[in-house]
Amino acid sequence: VDIKEAVEKIVTGRIFDNGIICSGEQTVIAPEELYDEVMTEMKANGGYIVSDPAEKEKMVTALFPGGNINRDLVGQTIQAIAKTAGIEMPESTKVIVIPEDASNKTSLLRKEKMFPVIVPFKYGDFNEAVEIALENLDVEGKGHSVTIHSENDEHILELGERAPVGRVLVNQPCSLSIGGTFQNGLNATSTLGCGSWGNNSISENFYYKHLLNITRVAKIRKNAVIPTDEELWAEED
Repeated sequence: VDIKEAVEKIVTGRIFDNGIICSGEQTVIAPEELYDEVMTEMKANGGYIVSDPAEKEKMVTALFPGGNINRDLVGQTIQAIAKTAGIEMPESTKVIVIPEDASNKTSLLRKEKMFPVIVPFKYGDFNEAVEIALENLDVEGKGHSVTIHSENDEHILELGERAPVGRVLVNQPCSLSIGGTFQNGLNATSTLGCGSWGNNSISENFYYKHLLNITRVAKIRKNAVIPTDEELWAEED
């Protein structure tokens, strides 16, 4: 995958509307051999990397005081967040990048972040990447959506089979594409179903068909044969 193009899409999706959209990219799970390149591109796209432990602590405290999301900062600007955290950031900053260690299972940074803030994780093999994503979803977001930037169909399919989400976007900025586009074929909506994972009745994009009352007329099929238990439960060839 083209790292430059992928990171540009990730940042675009994260900073839209100051990150208030719940479908905005929350984390970046990058392979360790490409991690430095990803971080370089983050900087090139206006990222401020919070690498100093003291700054990181200030930022986490500002974003999640008492362990809960800071409602006063939801959808606020970079400078408003920086001021609250007591950190100086360049006016040109577009996104705050706070790296986290995948071994920190209880990190508050795994939670939903409704600000222009994104959290990179590093992985060894693809199985580890999926495990990190699953751990994040277990914290918050189960049933919602994930995005993968890849040309490997086996990896894309594996993620779709393992992730408890209603949507897997491929090579797209999540917040700008998850509600449906002409290119991806998802139903156009502003309401995303999260299935039983998220205590919803649907797991797809909500649209007009969910508002229709449909009457189904059922007649007896005269030639229908009730299968035996052996036929019903037989393994397919």
